[in-house]
Amino acid sequence: MSGGLVIVGGSYAAAQIAASARQGGWQDPITILSEEADAPYQRPPLSKRYLTEDLAETTLALRSPAFYRDNAIALELGVRVASIDRSRKLAIAETGAIWPYERLALATGARPRELPVEGARLGGVVMLRTLADARSLKGSLATTQSVVVIGGGFIGLEAAASCASLGKRVTVVEAQPRLMGRALLPGMAQWFADLHRRNGVRLALGATVKAIQGDQGKVKSVLLGSGEVLEADVVLVGIGVQPNEELARDAGLECADGIVVDRFARTSDPAIVAAGDCTRHPSPWADAP
Repeated sequence: MSGGLVIVGGSYAAAQIAASARQGGWQDPITILSEEADAPYQRPPLSKRYLTEDLAETTLALRSPAFYRDNAIALELGVRVASIDRSRKLAIAETGAIWPYERLALATGARPRELPVEGARLGGVVMLRTLADARSLKGSLATTQSVVVIGGGFIGLEAAASCASLGKRVTVVEAQPRLMGRALLPGMAQWFADLHRRNGVRLALGATVKAIQGDQGKVKSVLLGSGEVLEADVVLVGIGVQPNEELARDAGLECADGIVVDRFARTSDPAIVAAGDCTRHPSPWADAP
């Protein structure tokens, strides 16, 4: 029997690939292999409504359990794919379990960049990418008074606004002289800065982090390059992401800060496609000299 379509990852891209394949007439088996314990879900609410409201997690699901059942899509959770054997067309899990494939789709997403300073692994230093991350952060906010957010991008600012709305003392530390400097023009960046300040968020712009300080393994404060010390019960690091390309790279696929695909999402192997945050797309503008 054909190995069918195997999709690695539990992201929106993974769920949509499975849905589109069935809608497009794919008749062979479809299997999603996700290392997360939760079925594919919406990520945008994790830094907003999920933190501030009593939001049922079932409302985050991208598809109902019935969708996977009715469309004969096998959803294998808690599976970390460790390698791809392209010659034998096998996806191989850390446990040694194997999934043969006719077509393979990589939707491995991206992971948050780690802050390269002393203390970055203390308890209470968190990142926000998965539902598990959001659960942990939401639980800790119940006993938190002060939050330091490192990074003035979209995720950091959304989380900062959410924490401030819960009555927490919030400081956003951004190394650039304005918020979202790579995404917004100065006027719009200033508008967002004014909005956050009006809502009680302190902004430390043009500031660097020298170290995260703690006591008995738990974060207590953030030391800035200026020497200022910010009290912190929780430190949220949001300094960007990096694509999860290692699985593809180790399998010999072309990668360049992401899995390289063409305009049809095909990788350098004709049996493998890739989609989502793990990919690098061709662009006549980005690649121009």
